[in-house]
Amino acid sequence: MSTYIPEGYKSLLSVYDTQKAIGLMKRLFEDRLAAVLNLHRVSAPLFV
Repeated sequence: MSTYIPEGYKSLLSVYDTQKAIGLMKRLFEDRLAAVLNLHRVSAPLFV
């Protein structure tokens, strides 16, 4: 699959800010979905 970028396209965010924004959207999506489904995040130590 190839990426299509229109002529004259200029990103409004730097690469670093884009990465931060994607991370924020991922966390918000997970948190809101968990709230709607009434789920709670649980962490536990891993034993190998």
